[in-house]
Amino acid sequence: MAAGSLDVSGRRAVLGAFLIVLLAGSVLFGYTVTGHVAVLQASDIETQVTDVSVVSADRIEVTVEVRNPTIRSITVYGAELEAVDDTRTVARDTPSERPRVAVGAGESDTVTVSMTVQPAYLEAVGEDGLRSAVDADRVAVRGILSAKIESRPLDLEV
Repeated sequence: MAAGSLDVSGRRAVLGAFLIVLLAGSVLFGYTVTGHVAVLQASDIETQVTDVSVVSADRIEVTVEVRNPTIRSITVYGAELEAVDDTRTVARDTPSERPRVAVGAGESDTVTVSMTVQPAYLEAVGEDGLRSAVDADRVAVRGILSAKIESRPLDLEV
């Protein structure tokens, strides 16, 4: 056999190795591209407050629906929310860790945040005034939910 030539089994081994490398590279490239597409789609993620309820004289719960139209799941892990009645702050939730909520690709899920009512608000309106404001839908909630998609942080505006 001449130097530098391969027999048939050697050629098959080289061809097999080449195909494995090509296939692995294609899979990794595809995964990277879909990850970048998901991050680009992150601006399409929607949040909506679906419920505000009075839990006790000094606590309210806010439920936020998160709709994820992207091709990757997201994980919501924190919140920084403020509830207001006209111009008065009802409750403020400082940046905090929440139980992680995974929202699958193309799915929706809810995140519930428990918030302490501000003492000044309670002094001004009392528990009945708090319940009245919540029942009349006068309490608006705004802020952000902290999330990740493909290990990249996201701030989802509420």
